Amino acid sequence: MKMKGYAMLGIGKTGWIEKDVPACGPLDAIVKPVAVSPCTCDVHTVWEGAIGDRRDMILGHEAVGEIVEVGSLVKDLKVGEKVTSSLGDAITGNTR
Repeated sequence: MKMKGYAMLGIGKTGWIEKDVPACGPLDAIVKPVAVSPCTCDVHTVWEGAIGDRRDMILGHEAVGEIVEVGSLVKDLKVGEKVTSSLGDAITGNTR
């Protein structure tokens, strides 16, 4: 199955791409985005190459979405719940 994402295609270049939907691991939750916002990090990355010349890197790490799948070891998230996420959440594991 494929998903669409708005991505960095190279320094100064962006566009829509298709990628495989990731597999849900035992500690993961798959979230269908409802709204996603690029932030200053994305702007600096795309237009100034802040983290180097990346290709096909999905942008917008601050999002609202609906959980569509949870891993077998996930206990406090359920399919159908609405969640928010930001880069800090992904690093600390505090997505909710």
